Amino acid sequence: MLSGVEAAAALARSGCRWGPAGCHAVRGMRDRYDYVIVGGGSAGCVLANRLSGDGSATVLVVEAGRRDWKWDVYIHMPAALSFPIGNRFYDWRYASEPEPHMRGRRIHHARGNVLGGSSSIN
Repeated sequence: MLSGVEAAAALARSGCRWGPAGCHAVRGMRDRYDYVIVGGGSAGCVLANRLSGDGSATVLVVEAGRRDWKWDVYIHMPAALSFPIGNRFYDWRYASEPEPHMRGRRIHHARGNVLGGSSSIN
């Protein structure tokens, strides 16, 4: 079992930055958790739901990105699909190394920086 303080220390060592959403989540932290899931993407959220489904286990989900707000039209409106991709608030903006067979171009890889991960922006 990992304590909340130990989880926070491990995240600080990994270079995780606490934003406004993270600070809000920290206020309600327990002293100990049965499971700590790093990454609140699709798989992390499903795993947390399965582990905590019967109420016997405590689960902490740590996500570096922001919350998926109901009023955020860039995520919830299908016609806004192209807006979150490449936006620093929603996307980690990963890019490949320069590809020699593509005249040195870099390929952008959209990776979600929000609760729900890439499923929230694709």
